[in-house]
This record gives sequence, structure tokens and C-alpha cells, in this order.
Amino acid sequence: MLINPELAHILTKSVASMPQNLNKKTENRIAFLVSKGLPGIAGTQLATLLMNYYHLQDATNKTTNKTTSLANFLKTEARQNHHLGADVATQLFGNKRAITRYLLERLAIQENPNLSHQQKEQQRQMLKSQLKRQ
Repeated sequence: MLINPELAHILTKSVASMPQNLNKKTENRIAFLVSKGLPGIAGTQLATLLMNYYHLQDATNKTTNKTTSLANFLKTEARQNHHLGADVATQLFGNKRAITRYLLERLAIQENPNLSHQQKEQQRQMLKSQLKRQ
């Protein structure tokens, strides 16, 4: 099974069409039906991934603080790793994570009153080179 950002988009759309607060019996039924849609281990993997993604979205929806900050980004990243596993989360969200981290860290540099213009420029350049290496 190919795990990539396109799959994350498909999972997001699939989970959005599902009712919230599924009971365990319904979750198991959905997982069973998905597993039968693909032959072999791929069906089982997809069913597990779909239900883990459902739990991730459910946990995300219950988060009260929706502001964009580095701290919230790190919490979101940790939640993704918890529900999907670090490897799968990185495959699904790696590029998006790298860009978001870059933008949030760049904003923090820009808003830091303790840095001179030259120091800010140096830090922005270092940050940009880190993003290119990812």
C-alpha cells in the first residue's frame, strides 16, 4: 500500500463523510467492510489506517485551542504520531509538516525583538537551508 500525501487527502475526505462518535461495533463493521474491499494484507492495512485516521481526526476535533503556534504544531505532530505511528504520519504529512514548521519558525524569528536585522537574516537563511535539505 502506497502511503503518501494523496492518501492523507483521501482519508480526510473519507473520515469527513463518517458520523462522529462511532461506537466500537460500528467501527469494527467499517473496518471489516474496508478490509474486504482490497485483497490480502493491503485491505487489512487500509482498514487499520482508516480507523486510526478517524481517531486522529476525532482527537483533533476535540482540541479546543485552534490557534497556529509552534507549540500547537508540536502537539498536532505528537497526536499524529500517537494515532498513526511516526513512520506513517511522516509519510502522510512529512512535506506539510516541514513547510508548517518552517513558516512558524520564520515568524518567530521575525517577531523576536532581541535579534538585530542581521541576526534575523542569518537565522532565516539557516532555516531556509534546513528546509531545502528535507
